[in-house]
Amino acid sequence: QALKELEEKNVQLLADMEQKNEMEKVQQDFFANASHELKTPLSIIKSFAEGLKDGIGANKQDHYFEVIVEEAEKMEGLLKDMLDLAKLEARTIKLRKTSFLLSDLIDKASNKLVYSLKEKDLDVVIGSTKELPIVADYGWMEKVMLNFLVNSIRHAEKGSTISIDIESDDHDTTFILRNRGDNIPEDTLNHIWKRFYRGELSRSRQTGGTGLGLSIAQPLLDMHHCEYKVEHPEDEVQFTILSTNE
Repeated sequence: QALKELEEKNVQLLADMEQKNEMEKVQQDFFANASHELKTPLSIIKSFAEGLKDGIGANKQDHYFEVIVEEAEKMEGLLKDMLDLAKLEARTIKLRKTSFLLSDLIDKASNKLVYSLKEKDLDVVIGSTKELPIVADYGWMEKVMLNFLVNSIRHAEKGSTISIDIESDDHDTTFILRNRGDNIPEDTLNHIWKRFYRGELSRSRQTGGTGLGLSIAQPLLDMHHCEYKVEHPEDEVQFTILSTNE
């Protein structure tokens, strides 16, 4: 009996050690990626600030100022996402649930992205069938939808339409977002929820974003007990979320 108990404890100890090592690797990868993402805008800001200090031509000053502000905004966005992710992992977030129509939330969220949509000549079309209010934390659900929309805008084909369908029954509401654009190989679909994952192999800073949007959306959907999946039918990317109305 003593030997059996010792063996069970050894198995549990090995499992705990493996989990600890895995968590350490995740943390190391996170800090390495975060450092990489911050290093580039910092370098750009420094070089352009030095150019202004050295007396760059007056005709180029406006451009230099614009680049510095743009890179600072990218850093600000990354830091905000990192703070949100830290709160989620620390489980310090308490949901304040209310009842509201998802279509109203998405309409307001898309209005905040009007300039990004206009830049790529994109339309957001929202269709609803027998829609009923959902019960969720409005602020955090807005964050989820903004992250989905930003991701769709980033990868959508120029001049196309981002379509959103919302349908309710007595218990659940189904949200489906479709956009036509970048191809996602089937074997990488599940990777899009990972931190700092970028669909582009080149990890383009212009189109790749911070790489944290969907990794923030996932735990928020889990906290709301939503079911979700991503699919790639033909030339489209489709996100589906099932949320309770209660």
